[in-house]
Amino acid sequence: MSIGMRALRSAGAATIALATACTLTPATAGSASADTGPTANAAADLPLPPGATSSYPAAINDNGVIVGYTNGPNNQMSPVRWNPDRSPTTLPLLPGDPMGYVEAISDDGTAAGWSGSHTVRWAPDGTVTQLQPLPGDTSADFRAMSRTGIAVGESALGGTHHAVKWRPDGQAVQLAPLKGDTLTFALSVNSSGTVAGVSFSDYNAYHPVKWNPDGTPVPLDPTSAYSTAWVVQINDAGTVLARGPCRPVARSTSPAP
Repeated sequence: MSIGMRALRSAGAATIALATACTLTPATAGSASADTGPTANAAADLPLPPGATSSYPAAINDNGVIVGYTNGPNNQMSPVRWNPDRSPTTLPLLPGDPMGYVEAISDDGTAAGWSGSHTVRWAPDGTVTQLQPLPGDTSADFRAMSRTGIAVGESALGGTHHAVKWRPDGQAVQLAPLKGDTLTFALSVNSSGTVAGVSFSDYNAYHPVKWNPDGTPVPLDPTSAYSTAWVVQINDAGTVLARGPCRPVARSTSPAP
């Protein structure tokens, strides 16, 4: 989800055609099979708020609340939340921002995304709060939100990136790099507040790291098949998923005995 939304933000909304969103309901007990039954996987349209022409859902929580954005005249994006009854609510933007969208929602209804070029969080009542960069930095980038509403990402000044976890008031708390590194990305967070990401000094060599809820960094060594790894996700059990390019493995050229 986040990857798709970032690609959209980079490409520009005006270049992408959008269709009206819908949800799919899986087959329930007593209904026909998923392959043949007329009620299996039934689609339900997500209504558009007044003035919207199309919509793009991005995430759904366990309570059936959906978030994303709608498009209006001139492809102007507006952040929107669909309630469990599918009624849409357009979420507010920061003063002066012309458009925005939502990327994630937690089970308590806290959402996160963008207002203009600002990273923001919406409280369950719709109140919008900017997620601030660290003092001295100039920008912040939201990456992920836990089921419990903890938002993580990075704060940056030019090409210098610092992993952060945001407090409820929107202030950023820096997550320290591993010893010997200077830069970090926070890429995923679980319900307990354990964050996973990468620590590095060289953009060609990422070191996977897990930050405990108190912010202590713990190195996660890649397997011997990888020289570097990029973290994808951490689950509530604390297992970290990562991917990386294989490095050459030495093979013997001697004939077998």
